[in-house]
Amino acid sequence: MDARPSAMLPINTAHWTVDSFHTLPEPQVTTTRYWLRAEPLALASLHADGRHTVIDVRGEITFYPYNNECILYQHSGEADPPQERLPRDVLPWGPWKFVKPEGEPCVFSQESGWRLAWDLLNGQDAVRCWMDYPSGNHRIEYTHWLEPSTGLMLRWQRREIDPQSGQLFSEAISSDYAYDVAPPDGIFDLPPAGMPLLVRNLDEDDLTGSLPPPERAKIERVIAMSDAAWLTSDVLKFRRAWTFTRTGHLSNLPSQAEWERCVGAMAGLMSQWESTISTIRKSDCVYRRTGPSSAWMLRAPGTLWVKARLRFQWSATGGEGEVDTEYFLLKRWNGFRIVHWEYPGAEISAARSGN
Repeated sequence: MDARPSAMLPINTAHWTVDSFHTLPEPQVTTTRYWLRAEPLALASLHADGRHTVIDVRGEITFYPYNNECILYQHSGEADPPQERLPRDVLPWGPWKFVKPEGEPCVFSQESGWRLAWDLLNGQDAVRCWMDYPSGNHRIEYTHWLEPSTGLMLRWQRREIDPQSGQLFSEAISSDYAYDVAPPDGIFDLPPAGMPLLVRNLDEDDLTGSLPPPERAKIERVIAMSDAAWLTSDVLKFRRAWTFTRTGHLSNLPSQAEWERCVGAMAGLMSQWESTISTIRKSDCVYRRTGPSSAWMLRAPGTLWVKARLRFQWSATGGEGEVDTEYFLLKRWNGFRIVHWEYPGAEISAARSGN
C-alpha cells in the first residue's frame, strides 16, 4: 500500500495537550496546553504553575503570575527561525512521502533512522513513525502517530531511559490534537493590558566572544586537565581540575567519591579524549540533568556554563565519535574549577563497536 500525499492541507489553528512525567527528584506529573496560530504565526502555552507563554516574531514572552511580571526573552543565533520551528509539533516534516508495502515496515524516506508502520489510534488509521537513539547519558525512544493523507500529528510520545538499568526517567505524551478550532480569547495576547513588557537580552549572558583571552585560557586549561585525567585514569590530576563544594543546593551533585570511581574505571579504555569549547555563558545555576529534556536547577551564583564538543576514541575497537557536553565551572582562587560535568555515557558507549 502506498501513501503519497500530493499537497499539505491548510491549517489555520491547532490545539493539543502535553502530559509530562518525571521520576526525579520525585515522581511528578505536569500538564501543559498548547495553541498554534498560522497567521500571524504564534505558539501559546499555559503551564501547570500558571505561567503563560507566547512565541511570535518578537521572541519568547512569558507572564509570571507569582510575581506579576511579563518578560520578553531575546537572543540571536537561534538554530531554527520560528516559522520553521513552531509548526513541528503539528507538521513534523512538512510535505512528505512514504511508501509502505502492505504488512511490512519500511524506513521513512526523509529522516534517517526513522521506521514506520501502519497502526490504529483510537480506531483511526495512522502512520506510526518511531526511532531510538542515545542522548547524553540516556536513551531516547520517540514515536509519532500521523494522519496518513496529510502528515498532521495525531499523537507523539517521548521516553527517556537509563540504558543500563532500564529505569524510566521521564515520559511526555502529546495528545488530544484538534485542528481549525477557535482558540480561547486572548491566548496569543501578551503582555496583559496595562502591564509593561520587560525585556531581557539573553545575549548579555554569552561570554564566548567577550571573555578576556587570559580568562578563556584558564577555562581551556582546566577542562584540558580534566580531559587528560579521564584519558589516563589519573585521579590526582582529576582532583586538581575539580572542586567538590557540596553545600546547599550543590549537595545534590554527585560526590567526589562517585566521580573518582568513574575516573578510576577509565584505565586503558580510550586512546583519545578531548573537549573543544563551543560557548561560555554566565549562569546562576548548575544544571544536573535527569534526562536530555529535564534537569535540577541548583542555584550557584557566579557559575560559568560551558558547552563543548567532546571527541573520543575507544582503544580496543577504534570506535570513535563526537558528542555535545556541558561543564559547569566556579571561580576558585586565581582560576576556575569544574563543579559538575554532564557525562554523555550513553552516546560514548554507542560508538564502542566501531564505525
